[in-house]
Amino acid sequence: MKPTAVLAVLAAVAGNVSASPAPSSRGDMSPRAPTSNGNVWWHTCGNCKCNHTGSRENFSGATGCMQISTAIRAVGLSRSGPYGKMTSCNIFSDDNCQREVQSVGVHSGQTYGCTAFNQDSRSIKCYYNV
Repeated sequence: MKPTAVLAVLAAVAGNVSASPAPSSRGDMSPRAPTSNGNVWWHTCGNCKCNHTGSRENFSGATGCMQISTAIRAVGLSRSGPYGKMTSCNIFSDDNCQREVQSVGVHSGQTYGCTAFNQDSRSIKCYYNV
């Protein structure tokens, strides 16, 4: 086969090849949005540098009421996801998320925060983008 004939065959084949996937499969190749979530860890020390004694990770929306020990003295919060989202928690002096004693939060532009408190607390309820 002459070189010009080989080039003609290659050009014909190249004309039938598409670099993009078929329309029916494009949906599977679309980039996924990053996961957005909040995290909270509670600590018995006031600076979040000791091991946490409990946590709730990868939540969105509201966590519901969670019981914590009266020995807890700090909470560490983190957030991920788009700018404008935040993680926040309300800390309560009873077991049923009543009688709020403090609110804490990690706002847009921050990724982690530790807040100490000296009140005896018994429950916590956290939110991500609520």
